[in-house]
Amino acid sequence: MDWCENLELLELSYNTKLSPWTFSNNLNSNSRLTVIILETTNLIGSLLDIFDSFPVLKTFYLSENNLKGVLPNHKEAVYLLKFRKAIHNLPSNWFDNNTIMCKRVGVVCCYFPATNSRYLEKIELNSRRLNGTIPLNIYKSLVNLRFLNLGNNFLSGPLPSFSGLSYLQSLYLSQNNFTSIPHDCFRGLENLELLDLSYNTLDLSHQLEYQLTPNRHHTRDYKPHRLLVGYL
Repeated sequence: MDWCENLELLELSYNTKLSPWTFSNNLNSNSRLTVIILETTNLIGSLLDIFDSFPVLKTFYLSENNLKGVLPNHKEAVYLLKFRKAIHNLPSNWFDNNTIMCKRVGVVCCYFPATNSRYLEKIELNSRRLNGTIPLNIYKSLVNLRFLNLGNNFLSGPLPSFSGLSYLQSLYLSQNNFTSIPHDCFRGLENLELLDLSYNTLDLSHQLEYQLTPNRHHTRDYKPHRLLVGYL
């Protein structure tokens, strides 16, 4: 099928005599679709990472078809779209609408069979000359994140709050140009083992003393113009 690139609404529901079909590449890359209704249309194939392929999608009905694959995570995909807009010099496949979230360079997801879903576990984009400001609300969107490495780039502006990311274990943000930090940036990081903020021009030691949840993993080493919390 050839779909118009300006298509905003697609409704084919209850066409039961359609031959089994899959989404075309043209439809996958359509950035204007807001409504897709395809109930009982003999749709087959893997379930699209729909919130990544269709960034302005508001209504999506696919019941009574023969789709397979894992369910996408709406909040994670939406956050990565914001990240893509805010951060410059990302790998080229971040801008390919046919590349699903978990196959982008530097992104690792895990599958959770109990709910037939996947979650974003790791982002590793260090030493890629990235610049821009990390979007806010990472703590609301990437709730299963365990590892984040954005070190040795040119990121600037305030840090987002990581408060409440209870699964987060390693956070590398060294050698950037961050300017400030929210007062609750590191609260509730119960499993944090390593935090590296070295070589940022920040004086944060008085904030971290009460923000970091005490546990057996934390070690602290404060140095002039540098801050490193992690393994020693």
